[in-house]
Amino acid sequence: MPFSDKNVLRIGTWLYGPGSWHHAIDYRRSDWAKFEILAAAPGTVIHIGWDNWSGNTIILSHDSTRVKDTFRSIYMHLANGPVNDCKASWSKTVPTLGEPRLCFFKKYIETTGCNKDGSGTPQQKYWGNDSEKINMNLLGKHVKAGAFLGWAGDTGPGGCGCTSDKSDWSWGGKVNTHLHIFFARRDPTDNEWYFIDPYGIYGPPSCYPPTFADPINISCARYSIAWKGGNPQYP
Repeated sequence: MPFSDKNVLRIGTWLYGPGSWHHAIDYRRSDWAKFEILAAAPGTVIHIGWDNWSGNTIILSHDSTRVKDTFRSIYMHLANGPVNDCKASWSKTVPTLGEPRLCFFKKYIETTGCNKDGSGTPQQKYWGNDSEKINMNLLGKHVKAGAFLGWAGDTGPGGCGCTSDKSDWSWGGKVNTHLHIFFARRDPTDNEWYFIDPYGIYGPPSCYPPTFADPINISCARYSIAWKGGNPQYP
């Protein structure tokens, strides 16, 4: 698992529902607090940067059976300090959005203390603190499974929970702190990348066990072969 905090829950699955694609897995704590993000497998950090939709993003490249760059894991919505994240929200993401998402995102960042002119104080509840900055020296480094990468956050309009058509942009006062993680496999025949479900299920929420340790007794659900006879393992 890309974390060791046992208060973390799986909340997102391959499909949000029939026909509504997610292509990733989401994790958050039961109290919505930040938690440490760890490398799910040994690999090389090949990207650290801001994605206009998903906020701070780290990508690891993983070799397998002596083949380079066979898998990748992509960690999104990470925190990188309130000043950095506030500035990137205005300068990088806001210019790329159209309505209605622009309205909701601007309302969210302004109401939580992130002002375009640099005045105001980003609220720690939403923007975290300076101790949660990403270590940029990780770029290009090989890391072991379980190595610390950063902190879960809610950066980018895809992470803040403010882009729906609901008037409650703040999720009832809760911060949508979570890890959105992609796992990808390179097809050596054409070098195209394909997202894969680490649970081996590729289905809607009803196909997944409620918690990590629950038995699977649903016809559409199965763990990947690596977990046969066991459960997902923490680093």
